[in-house]
Amino acid sequence: MANFISIRNAKEHNLRNICIDIPKNKLIVITGVSGSGKSSLAFDTIYAEGQRRYVENLSSYARQFLDSCTKPDVESITGLSPAIALTQRPLSKNSRSTVSTATEIYDYLRLMYSKIGIPHSPSTGLPIIKQSTHQIIDQVLKLPLGTEILISGALIRNKKGEHQKEILEIKKQNYQYLKINGTIHDINNVPKLDRNKKHNICVIIEKAILSESSLNSIADSITTALKIGNGIIHVEILNLPESYNNQKYHQNQILTFSENFSCPETDFNIEEIEPRLFSFNTSYGSCKSCEGTGKTYSIDKNLIITNDNLSILEGAIHPIGPINLQVLHHKINSNFSYHYANIILSLAKYYNFDITQPWKELNNNIQDIILFGTNGVPIPISYHNEEYKYSQNRQFDGIINILNNKKDIITERI
Repeated sequence: MANFISIRNAKEHNLRNICIDIPKNKLIVITGVSGSGKSSLAFDTIYAEGQRRYVENLSSYARQFLDSCTKPDVESITGLSPAIALTQRPLSKNSRSTVSTATEIYDYLRLMYSKIGIPHSPSTGLPIIKQSTHQIIDQVLKLPLGTEILISGALIRNKKGEHQKEILEIKKQNYQYLKINGTIHDINNVPKLDRNKKHNICVIIEKAILSESSLNSIADSITTALKIGNGIIHVEILNLPESYNNQKYHQNQILTFSENFSCPETDFNIEEIEPRLFSFNTSYGSCKSCEGTGKTYSIDKNLIITNDNLSILEGAIHPIGPINLQVLHHKINSNFSYHYANIILSLAKYYNFDITQPWKELNNNIQDIILFGTNGVPIPISYHNEEYKYSQNRQFDGIINILNNKKDIITERI
């Protein structure tokens, strides 16, 4: 492929036998005084010829709906590709106006991404590909004849819990073996699972050797495995025939197939790819944080802690203010300051820090917990007064995150 667009003897409009080689894959700027032929070269010659050649390659049926393109006055142009011309327009201050929307190529981009794009899991990087039952069966049956395989349905994928209910339900269906975290167990002798750890459990459907006589049985087993695995199955290659010398497959390789738009290893899933998924002007496709504007607003930490010489009790956390312990223990109030002052006291008790100590002397980790939360870790939160008592284990999101999520909060001093 030529690395240049070579133009010879361009005479369109006011051009006078221009000969030039323009490098590809570069940002090229054409400059000159008014009337020197900038637009004649860029739009009326290069773009016009690229567009004309593209239209000529379309079918006669498609060409009848398009305007005819006149060949520009030029001796020759080589190395030319289909071209897009972006119309110059006044800039818009609307944050939803981009180069793609202003030039009206946005709809074409969304259509292209939805039709030829392959999504990938953000956690594993694996492609997310949806296949029909027949496509999956065809893929498996393309393995070399004589290959020994183990077909299983993905019952539990990377989830915490003991999963006794699911295992009991499978046992009622008379399946004999489960593969738990990579180890095969008799369903009557399943070890107790740690409820706090993530587990992978597959139901063994069939162990088979690919042959002409076993193809129907394998196809039925794949269909069953897809039902048990909610559309996800594993096919493990136990042994390959001795005559097989290709490197595409190997012993103990696990092939994963999915009927869903989901990652084969995690629970990450998406809906079917549509053009609206790539539109930042709809709630379906826009970012949940900026809602498609490209801008987010968050609370400045310096507005929360305005004086780090103060202690928490003295009002270091500005939205809460000074904490009056006597009022706190004798008053029922649902306002922001009262509620979160009690939570701060629970944090102090759990993490063993002193609320009378100046903020700047508190451990950085303690400061982060107060401002940004416990990172999903539940802690005992309790408070009580003469008339009311509350106690519960739950996570704390942090003062800044709470204010960011609830911008309409009005704080009142205790």
